Amino acid sequence: MNDGGPPVRAVFVSSARPWLWGGGEKWMVGVAAALRARGHEITLAARPGSRLLLAAQRAGVPAAAIGFRSDLDPITFLALRRLFKRVDAQVVVVTFDKEVRLAGLAARSLPGRMRVVCRKGLPLMADNWRYRWSYAHLVDGILTPAHSIRRRLGEFPWLKVGIEVVTNGVDLAAFPHRPECVPLDLPGLPPPGRGQLVVELARLSGQKGHVVLLEAASALRDRFPEARYLLVGDGAERAVIESERRRRGLERTVLLAGHRDDPAAVLAAADVVVLPSLHEGYPNVLLEAMAIGRPVVASAVGDSPDIVVEGVTGFLVPPGKSGPLADRLALLLGDPQLRARLGAAARDRAEREFSAERMIVAVEDYLRRQVECGRVIG
Repeated sequence: MNDGGPPVRAVFVSSARPWLWGGGEKWMVGVAAALRARGHEITLAARPGSRLLLAAQRAGVPAAAIGFRSDLDPITFLALRRLFKRVDAQVVVVTFDKEVRLAGLAARSLPGRMRVVCRKGLPLMADNWRYRWSYAHLVDGILTPAHSIRRRLGEFPWLKVGIEVVTNGVDLAAFPHRPECVPLDLPGLPPPGRGQLVVELARLSGQKGHVVLLEAASALRDRFPEARYLLVGDGAERAVIESERRRRGLERTVLLAGHRDDPAAVLAAADVVVLPSLHEGYPNVLLEAMAIGRPVVASAVGDSPDIVVEGVTGFLVPPGKSGPLADRLALLLGDPQLRARLGAAARDRAEREFSAERMIVAVEDYLRRQVECGRVIG
C-alpha cells in the first residue's frame, strides 16, 4: 500500500509493435502493477494482441486495446480521448514519440490540466520542427532511468521541460538468488554448472551487439569447444543474426531461443550473462542477472558503468569490439571460482542498490508532483 498520500489516476500508453518486449515494456507493466498494489488507479493502453497488453492483463492491470496508426490518426486520437475521459486520468505516461503526439493531443483536448510525461529509456530525439513542437506543447516532463540520457537530452537547448532520473530497480523476489545453475528445458544446452553457457537476453536489434558476440564466440570456439551461447529474444535482426551464424559455422554453438516469458529461469541457467550493446540507457537485464547472482560482461555504454563494478560484479568492455569481449568471456568460462565470487558480489550489490521498492516509491512521488503541478496550472 502507499504511504497514505492521495492516489494517482494515470494511463500508461505504448504503441510498441505486437512482438516487441524489451526493457521499456517490462518497466511499464512492472511499474503499473506495483502502483496499483499501492492503491493508485492505473490503466495501460497498448496494441491489440501485443505482448505488452497480454502481460498487463496477466499482471492484473486494467488494459485497453488501442489500434495505433499514424501520428495524427483521428481514430486513435478519439479512442485515447475516450479512455482518458472514462478513467478521469490526471497523468498520461508515454514511451514513444508517436504517443507524445497522439496521447498528448488527446490529453490537451480535454478540460482541466492532465499532465503528459514521456518516459525515455534511450536518448532518441532529433533536432527538427516535429520534436520541437511536440515537446514544447504536448509534454510536461521527461522521466528517464539513466543519467547518460539526461545529459544527452540536455544538449538540445530548445528542450525546456524538466528531465528527472529515476533509475531502474529489480524485483528481488521474482529474481531470487540462485548460486547454482539450474537446468533449462531447451535442446542443445550443456549440463548446468559446467561454466559453458553464456546468455544474452535482449531483443534481436542491431543496438544489442549480437553480431559482436558471434565474433567473440567464433574466436573462442577452439579454446572452449563445449561452450554454448544462448540468445533469448525476438526482433527485426533475427535474419541477420542467423545469416552471420551460418557464415561462421556456429549453428551448434550459438542457439536462438526466441521470446520466452521466464527470464529468471533463463538467467538462472547461465554461467555468464553478456550484454555487448553498441548503446544503452539503463539496462534492466544487468540488474536481473545480478539479482540471480551471475557475473556479467557488458559494454561500457549508457549507465552500464554505474551498474557493473569492474572486476567486482563483472566486467566492462568497449562497445563494438569482439576481442576484449572474448578475453573477458574466456576469463570467466575458465575460472569457476571467479564466476562464483563475482556472482555473489553481484547479488549483494543488487540487494543494496537496486531494489524495485526504491524505484516504485520514486516514481510514485514523481507522478504526485506532476498532478500537483496540473492543479496549480489548471
